[in-house]
Amino acid sequence: MSVTGTIENAVRRASEPSQLRITDILVATIHAQGIHPILRIETNQGVYGLGEVRDGAHPDTAMRLKPLLIGQNPCNVEYLFRRIKRYGGESREAGGVCAVEIALMDLVGVDVNLAVATALWTGFDEAVRFTPSPIQRALVDAGQLGRKSGAGFYQYQNGRPVGLADLPEAVVPVDGPGLSADEIVARIELAIINEAYHAAGEGVAHPPEIDRAMKLGANHPYGPFERAGQLGLRAVVEGLRELEQRHGERFRVAPSLWQIASI
Repeated sequence: MSVTGTIENAVRRASEPSQLRITDILVATIHAQGIHPILRIETNQGVYGLGEVRDGAHPDTAMRLKPLLIGQNPCNVEYLFRRIKRYGGESREAGGVCAVEIALMDLVGVDVNLAVATALWTGFDEAVRFTPSPIQRALVDAGQLGRKSGAGFYQYQNGRPVGLADLPEAVVPVDGPGLSADEIVARIELAIINEAYHAAGEGVAHPPEIDRAMKLGANHPYGPFERAGQLGLRAVVEGLRELEQRHGERFRVAPSLWQIASI
């Protein structure tokens, strides 16, 4: 083997989501308080996704979808679901399709999250508020992609977290006073609310649609507009202005939020 070939074989390729491809689909049946067929989607980069064939469906309801999936990029979840959904149905007939969808979503990790964040940042003319986190980049560079690679922020065994992982040096917090639990919640919560007002102000969607998307898609108990109403718009704006003074432009109040709160 040439020196070039040796080097190429030694390179970790788990941080190349655009080149990720499904190579095989396997099923194992677990007998524990019932029968549970577990689907495993294998890829060319060593990462995999797991999904359960639900509602007592036969494993064949999942395996018959294999020809539609081999060679495809598992990151294209919506496209692949459109390809296979016609093979679903009501009750047990949908078991295989559900298992594949769960397994595809399970494949998404830190590397895919970083790729999506980078695409958003580029698509919005490198707006500061969409700047990808350097922590994500450090974890990807270290090959710590989450459960699928065995380690991310946590160490995993058999797909379950067993404790904190040894983090790359760039991820380890600097010495100094940390944020309180309330401050952490406020920082995340206010950023989500602010982005929701950006989206509504730019005509991406109406507030009720954004609230519904966050509750159904992200399992939030309240939508960002509902939560803003609970907190009070003046409190939201004051919190964001304080965060902007401390952390910069990424927390600048959205124009539509500023207009409404100023009325």
